Amino acid sequence: MSSRVVCEGAERGNMAVLHRRGFHSVARVLACGLGLVLCGLGGNAAQGEEPTPIAGEEFRTTLFGEEIYVPPRDRRSVTAASFGIQAIPNGPSQMEMLPFGALYVWRNWDNDNRRLRGTFSGVVNDVDYTIGLREYPNWSLIFTWDNFILPMGRSEYVQGQRQRGTELEWSYAFAGAGLGYRLPVHPFRQDSAVNMSLTYEAGYRWFKGTGHTSPTASSRPSPPSR
Repeated sequence: MSSRVVCEGAERGNMAVLHRRGFHSVARVLACGLGLVLCGLGGNAAQGEEPTPIAGEEFRTTLFGEEIYVPPRDRRSVTAASFGIQAIPNGPSQMEMLPFGALYVWRNWDNDNRRLRGTFSGVVNDVDYTIGLREYPNWSLIFTWDNFILPMGRSEYVQGQRQRGTELEWSYAFAGAGLGYRLPVHPFRQDSAVNMSLTYEAGYRWFKGTGHTSPTASSRPSPPSR
């Protein structure tokens, strides 16, 4: 269920879309959680196979005659960064080479009663903050933030060629709150769980033409999907 209000700026031909998303159920079933359940039920299929080490725990093995030791680490506090370049040979114009990167943050403290998961890149940011309800085990309050803000025009492509006349700047920002349920699964580590949540998110989308936008281009483009 959703409601949407559309507003147009008559002077500059800009358009803003106020998008308030109604209550919706988001079932976030972690594939790793289900996999862990199956592993707990079935065990190792192959006889004599060395068990897969649990993430974060101490591990020793031998490779090419050399002993390898991986020390334990605290997976309740994880910070990671990834960077790279996406290359599309003979791809759409101006999209043959695109850089990407993000900072990932995970924090789990207060005996699993507070959790923070965030992915940050400046242009795109996605944050979930969870506060456990001590009186109701496994239940929690969830707060979310999701945005995409890039002050650059994007266009449609036809046969790999950019159609500059369709160019628009578009961005969005959403903030939400709701109720979540967390079901721990085997092997019952701090990140071994199936999570489900019901949230309400209010957001704002805005659109703006550029110097390349055709005067005959539609003033009411369909909002891009998230």
